[in-house]
Amino acid sequence: MFQVDDSFQQEVGIANMPAEAKAKLIEGITKMINDRVLIKLSDQITNEKIDELEKISTDDTAAKTWLMANIPNYAASEEFVQFSKQIGADANPETMFAINKWFMTNLPTYPSVLEATVQEVKEELKTINGK
Repeated sequence: MFQVDDSFQQEVGIANMPAEAKAKLIEGITKMINDRVLIKLSDQITNEKIDELEKISTDDTAAKTWLMANIPNYAASEEFVQFSKQIGADANPETMFAINKWFMTNLPTYPSVLEATVQEVKEELKTINGK
């Protein structure tokens, strides 16, 4: 899953917007990027896998169960510890980590498709903002 960080905000010219407006814009940008990535990857995923992802995304217990089944020692891993620090307090780190690992496991092209999509959206936003 993608999150709009400070660097992204600076690059596209939204870092200094009023907080409330920026929060709404960031929410929209995040959804747009995630939706575009899913559309681009849709031919690589079955309905069963979509259902699995939906469950992991909406049910913290299901996310933890998926992690235990697929990455049994995740909680002790340095990767999980660092990931937990990066996502902040607003999100459940286990759920976000499960979603991230689900994508990497089930859609190996996810990282490259995500990066390309982020760049596309950045360029669109820069054009809109005259950057």
